[in-house]
Amino acid sequence: MADKPVVIFGAGQFGEVASVYLTRDSPREVIAFTVDGKYVDRDIVGGLPLIAFEELLESHPPDRVDLLVALGYQGVNRARREIYERCKQLGYGFVTYVSSRAMTMTDRPIGENTFIFEANVVQPFVEVGDNVVLWSGNHIGHHSRIASHCFIASHVVVSGNVTIGESCFIGVNATFRDGISIGARHDDRTTARQARWGSGNAEVAGWTELVNQSRHDARRQLESDVRRLGAEGVVVATMEMRVRERDCPVTVGRRDHIVEATLIGTAIARFARAGQRMYRRRDVESVLRIKQLLYEQGFTIVGARQQLRAEAKPEKGQAAIPFPAQSSAEIQHIRQGLREILNLLSTRRTG
Repeated sequence: MADKPVVIFGAGQFGEVASVYLTRDSPREVIAFTVDGKYVDRDIVGGLPLIAFEELLESHPPDRVDLLVALGYQGVNRARREIYERCKQLGYGFVTYVSSRAMTMTDRPIGENTFIFEANVVQPFVEVGDNVVLWSGNHIGHHSRIASHCFIASHVVVSGNVTIGESCFIGVNATFRDGISIGARHDDRTTARQARWGSGNAEVAGWTELVNQSRHDARRQLESDVRRLGAEGVVVATMEMRVRERDCPVTVGRRDHIVEATLIGTAIARFARAGQRMYRRRDVESVLRIKQLLYEQGFTIVGARQQLRAEAKPEKGQAAIPFPAQSSAEIQHIRQGLREILNLLSTRRTG
């Protein structure tokens, strides 16, 4: 069946909203809701039956229906991810919804169980993973990548060439500058136990996974940029990684760990057989200036980029008028012509 009916996992507000969007703006028919049996507190949701998930495999098997896991960002998307993976293991397929009022210009496939609301702008070459929610009114810039299990709230601006790692929650009005890779790890019971005071000098596996993933995404982004420039390779000059913590905006008493990785390098291009690759004087001066800012003046990569942009701004003021140089004979000829014009005008005034 090409367009199987849909059962929505989740009977909360997101599930109700998703049902309306699928009914009014897609060819798919929503026929029921489902939740784990212990959460069944009524028989009907939005005029449709609410079925215990333990009974769904028999009453609505995978060959008859597709699912939409419509849960929010509980536990920084952990709950939605666990249910999505559980349903996938049982053989269910998933519906993907992209609003007809969203502007999606990417030709890359959008992952399953992904829900993109209206007024989202998704520019060319954007990749969106599985089990992602893009609420209304976001801008996702070109060549960016939204990994699986993310939730992006409204009016978020993601600039070009940005990578957002798995299971990130991005709040309202957040802005990401171009070319960065960012990941987040929410403290769960395992990481909280490993990081507890008195646990000794032990590795916290979740934090290591976050750092490794962010480093991998930054390298992947650099490789993509190099290929887009037409080069064959890159020599990495420096890598900057910032790790910080914050209070979890979702769960009281938990901490989130944020990693931001930035790489800078020199693209390597093969020389043509017909001759050497030529560089302008301005290109060489730019490379030397970057080296001076980073290694002599102690700028960070972000600070160096801002300084270069400031230096590139044109100075305000009157530009010099480029009068061409003239020979003495040409100047005498011009003067003679001007005198003849003055004499002609004087004759007309007195005549």
